[in-house]
Amino acid sequence: MLVLVIYLIRKFEISKKHKFLSFAIALLLLSLLIKPILKFFVLIIILFYFKDVLKVVKSKFSILIYLTLTLIFFQMYSLKKEYGYSTISNIESAAYYNYIGTKADCFKNNIEFIQGQNQRHIYFSKLSLKESKVVAIEDLTQQLKSNKINLLKAYFSNLYINSSKGSASVFGFENKLKTSYFSSIQYIFKAISKIQNILFTLFGVILAMMIVIRNEEKDKTLKIISLGILYLFFISGISSDQGDRLHIVFYPLVLIIMGNFSYDIFFKSKPFFAPLQK
Repeated sequence: MLVLVIYLIRKFEISKKHKFLSFAIALLLLSLLIKPILKFFVLIIILFYFKDVLKVVKSKFSILIYLTLTLIFFQMYSLKKEYGYSTISNIESAAYYNYIGTKADCFKNNIEFIQGQNQRHIYFSKLSLKESKVVAIEDLTQQLKSNKINLLKAYFSNLYINSSKGSASVFGFENKLKTSYFSSIQYIFKAISKIQNILFTLFGVILAMMIVIRNEEKDKTLKIISLGILYLFFISGISSDQGDRLHIVFYPLVLIIMGNFSYDIFFKSKPFFAPLQK
């Protein structure tokens, strides 16, 4: 979906037709129902094209945006009706408390962090949606006051683990047919999964930072792609032991900026994302 959003944004950049920007924003808003963690990236897109967004909401294409907003508000209403708290999702509270917050607490007390198997996790799982939100905010406030070093340590530990491990799905395979080559094949795919996570994350973050720092107006689409990569990378530090699950989302975006850099190196006469000639 992110690749389609980038394609629509690029179509808008070339044609200046607001229908493409409307489609892109509508898709991003729709993605919040599946991946609510993207809400800040949606805000980045809106701020990046703020003047154009104002024109879009006044055009006939705004109906797409209003329809997706209606779905979001319906979900918020449904959650409020069932749990007594209006939100798109409670995943952020659970992710903070059970991963980064709990890991920071384990560092502080010199306790081994075992995901999903600790007293904090058991306690948090018994709370209602409204209670869990309050507890997570209180815990974050308290840790920022008295345990900020371990909180930062937990965050960067999560970033490192999520950037250097392979897919958990590969580790979960079982040899149902009892074949002799199963272990070898599984090992190969474990290695592929781990190596591609390291390389895509490394190249993606470095190239994305270079593009953002370069600050050239002609690279507006590339800048959006780069901000998307950096956003997804840094937000993944909230959760722990996820393998490549959180980073695999931005692999296609990394391929785009890698293609741009390769094109600039070998075909310097025209940039990869140069506007089409009229």
